[in-house]
Amino acid sequence: MSKEDTITHTTITKGIITPNTHNKIPTHLKTAITLLVMAFLLLAPTTTTYAKRVKIQSNLYQHELQRRIKDPFLINIVKRATTGKAGYLGEYKEIRPIVEKINQRVGTHLMTLKHIKRGQELSYYNQFLELQPTRYSKEELTQRDGIAHMIYYVSITDRKGNTSKERKRYWTLAKKAVRKAGVHNGDSDKEAVRKISKWICKHTKYKAGTYDNSEAYTLFSKGTGVCRDYSDAFWAMCKICNIPCKYYTGQAKGGHGWNRVKVSGKWYWIDVTWMDGKTIKKKYYLKRRLWKNHKNAKPCTKSILCSRVKYYWEHP
Repeated sequence: MSKEDTITHTTITKGIITPNTHNKIPTHLKTAITLLVMAFLLLAPTTTTYAKRVKIQSNLYQHELQRRIKDPFLINIVKRATTGKAGYLGEYKEIRPIVEKINQRVGTHLMTLKHIKRGQELSYYNQFLELQPTRYSKEELTQRDGIAHMIYYVSITDRKGNTSKERKRYWTLAKKAVRKAGVHNGDSDKEAVRKISKWICKHTKYKAGTYDNSEAYTLFSKGTGVCRDYSDAFWAMCKICNIPCKYYTGQAKGGHGWNRVKVSGKWYWIDVTWMDGKTIKKKYYLKRRLWKNHKNAKPCTKSILCSRVKYYWEHP
């Protein structure tokens, strides 16, 4: 038996692989193989999916007020105006920039400026006289001549659905709806969206009519609504769950409203109104491409602080 045979036999018997010095892999080849393996691992599809976990929000209105407005001076004006009182008093050139700044931060037309009426009952002027610091006397505010025609005040644009009391009630109803839908903290965003859309379809009966200022009050409380109510309810419930959601309008057998929602890191179309039927239509649930029968989709601006929808044609 040769020496080579002896070494080979010993290696097999002990279960040890002894490298042959004549067959060593060159260093540059090892480096190339290592780089190829690393590239494969980086480019290969992963089986791990992104899943955002739901955290149900409390005091959404108050938190949004602080987050959006930030400035204590402006926050105080909004708080007064949304309780139905004058937010601030002054001349036009002073008032207009304040109104514009608030609306810009809110994202829609929440505030406006109004002219003080003359010749009213004293109770009408009390809201202005109690503003601190008091800048005008009762005589200056109530007289028919003089500076009265130059004084304006900051007010809420549309009181219906926009007072702080109504907004907080709206978000309370939305949160209750989320609970009724069976959504819990820790649910994945996909599971929460499934529960929300299913609850809206089962809870709501499509019924044409005039509803609350483009909001889902009637849907939450009475279970009836049209497309804007379906879409608004879905948007609001997603907001409660901290899931990014947008409100769209366009054409689908006439004027129509639907949503786009971010799930597992990607944006999907969803039309809860058209999902609703004798059975839930999955065709209109979480689709990456917009349906062919939905045209001219335009995003609209909705604010947690305001019921009014800012449509795309109003955008600067």
